[in-house]
Amino acid sequence: MLRYSVLLLGVLLGALCFSPTSSAQDPATVRGVVTDSTGAPLPGANVRVQGTQTGVSADADGAYELAAVRPGRRTIVFSFVGFEKVSRTLELSAGDTRTLDITLGTGTVGLENVVVTALGVDREERSLGYSVERVSGGDVAEAPEPNVMNNLSGKVAGLNVTGGSGGLASTPRVTIRGESSLAGSNRPLIVVDGIPIDNTPNTQGSDAQTTQVDFGNGLSQINAQNISEMSVLKGPSAAALYGSRAADGVILIETKDGSETDGIGATVRTSVTASRPLRLPDYQNEYSYGNGGEFAYVDGTNAPGWNWGVRMDEGVERPQWQGPRNEAGDLVPTEVTSAPDKVRNFFNTGTNVSTDVAVRGGGENSSFRASLSRSDRTGIVPNTNLDRTSTSLSASYDVTDALTVDANANYANTTSDNLPSSGYGSESIMYYFTWGARHVENDLLKDYWQEEGTQQAHYDRNWTNNPYFQVNENTNSLDRDRLYGGVSARYEFTDNLNLRARTGLDYSNQGTKQRKAFSSITAPNGWL
Repeated sequence: MLRYSVLLLGVLLGALCFSPTSSAQDPATVRGVVTDSTGAPLPGANVRVQGTQTGVSADADGAYELAAVRPGRRTIVFSFVGFEKVSRTLELSAGDTRTLDITLGTGTVGLENVVVTALGVDREERSLGYSVERVSGGDVAEAPEPNVMNNLSGKVAGLNVTGGSGGLASTPRVTIRGESSLAGSNRPLIVVDGIPIDNTPNTQGSDAQTTQVDFGNGLSQINAQNISEMSVLKGPSAAALYGSRAADGVILIETKDGSETDGIGATVRTSVTASRPLRLPDYQNEYSYGNGGEFAYVDGTNAPGWNWGVRMDEGVERPQWQGPRNEAGDLVPTEVTSAPDKVRNFFNTGTNVSTDVAVRGGGENSSFRASLSRSDRTGIVPNTNLDRTSTSLSASYDVTDALTVDANANYANTTSDNLPSSGYGSESIMYYFTWGARHVENDLLKDYWQEEGTQQAHYDRNWTNNPYFQVNENTNSLDRDRLYGGVSARYEFTDNLNLRARTGLDYSNQGTKQRKAFSSITAPNGWL
């Protein structure tokens, strides 16, 4: 059934994209100037043919020209933020050129007072029975975050976004107006272009053998550059349309389309960013590994797991792991010194290289937008990465003056050779640094196999894995495909009455693979 649904969606999109953009008759032209009550021009005023995709913005002198208007009875709508909307109806013949100058009077409704409701209908905010806050697509995409929800932090009152701790694919925790349940998830419902999508976090582990790994949620596969606007619906009334799924609020996402485009246009965006740990825990650098003021190292299997040994950097000498040996093979005592920068030096400089290409076009009765995006990320934890390729296609076609069909499809593929473990356990890097010896430099740990090549080399094989062994041998890989989109039809009976029908699809397929190397703390014999 899924195969036929996807095929139907593809056929509809193809039909819309390649539909003719003009009728057999020569189009008419309407031009003029938009001014205010004092006669001053209104640059940027919106001029649109009602019920079609044809529209332009007035230039710096308030002048406009609609050059591809279908002949017949047409209503031209003029609007501008802070001014009353005005419409004029014209009878246009094939090849007509009309001049229509318009004066807009000052109004009380601005852009900030018009919102998109759960049904996708523009309404004045004061007419709604619930609170709505909007964030523009530009604000959402201002920082290249792997999950778009991270960019809403601090932008919406009552919306609490707590970043995840799982690295590149970490899932932020999002709540609206606090916690509503002690046992429930408290997650708001996510709706993209009118279609609810699955946003369940995908975590694995947190048992006796595996520390938790966060493979991300549904929002991690949405390209922020394709978002036109996000709206946060608050209060119980906002959930009326979606039922119990929306008990914790709703977040509406509108994606970009080709509307209000005359002709063909393209945009290309490339960004390169780098990341480093902002702040690390404060560690003591006075006492070495050991307990009771005594240095402790036997053979890597009898370590105490404490840093209350001898004082470091005071000339105290002890036999140490990986230290020099005499002719008899015994460790030679060397000075116990601190390694204060071992935590910071372990982490890499993470990088993100992303490229987005979008093409949009429009004519008298149709429009489209297609985009392709690629993002390659490397994490601050060595040997971790997250790559995403996504594409989107949206199209709209005015079948008649009253009937409009819209369709959109989005596909994303996300892969990773390794995502870091997080939380409290022997496979967490920060767990090692919390309990690890403060005198052992990282360079001594990089050659993490013993001579036989099957046993990890580590001074403490009781409590933690060698950190370089952990990130290179105990890997968590991901390969996820996701397809979502929808088709809708809208029929306008009158200016104040219309009927909309919508259907959608949200499909994902995911494969994960977790590997534990031989001699791991929680899996001595290893496993896949």
